[in-house]
Amino acid sequence: MNDEAKDSGESSVSRGFFGFTRTLAKVIQWSVIAVAAVGILAAFDIPRHLLTGWVEHLRNTLPDLAAKWPALLPPLLCLAMALPLAHRFLSWLAIGGRENERWKLSHSASLVGLLLLGSAAAIAMSGIVHQLAWLSRRPLMESSRPSLRMAAMIQIRDLLRVVEKFREQHDRYPESLAELGSFDPEAKKLTWIVTGGGKVAERVIYLKPASISQEAPAPVFVSAVLGNPGHVVIGFSDLSVTPMVPAKVDEILNQLGNEH
Repeated sequence: MNDEAKDSGESSVSRGFFGFTRTLAKVIQWSVIAVAAVGILAAFDIPRHLLTGWVEHLRNTLPDLAAKWPALLPPLLCLAMALPLAHRFLSWLAIGGRENERWKLSHSASLVGLLLLGSAAAIAMSGIVHQLAWLSRRPLMESSRPSLRMAAMIQIRDLLRVVEKFREQHDRYPESLAELGSFDPEAKKLTWIVTGGGKVAERVIYLKPASISQEAPAPVFVSAVLGNPGHVVIGFSDLSVTPMVPAKVDEILNQLGNEH
């Protein structure tokens, strides 16, 4: 009799949980269909970027994450510690003192996963809002070819990775672009950046950081003025790349000169 009551209670909890997940799955399914429909009506290029843009994003971000993999250990450790605590709390919340019912660990893992997905969705939405605000003064639809600024940011980020490899092997920064080119012949091509529609290329400026132990990010590469209105792309020692207006770049370079 007790076994039948226990099985009945467990099945009722399972039905309620899976009913909730099915409802949530339907909401997500129709939301995805609605977003895809709006994208297709707006422009055929947008769904293509939604479906395949993550491949390019991973290509640009995974090398940096691979170099900093120890930073992933603390959040993974916290997740491993939080899951048993969340399971005990959810068991108490869902079951209470009813001994004939049981809350499965898979239920807790699913809810924790939904919480993480919700957090990731919130972060992604904030990024979308930020990008829309940043691009609000630019045309919504542009050519699929990368802009001068985007192409320069990719080249300088690749140059920073070459410098990072050089620093890891030699325990110092290269003395010049020539030494960097001797270390990696591909870097010679990356140092020339197209600055205008006429395919005019200018060489980046290399600013050797004072020390490999310098904590504050230091400017390493500075491009020429790109396009009109002009922006300058700067690559820093922490592998970050930022476009700036020329006046801001002059301020940073003057500050760097005063420090030296």
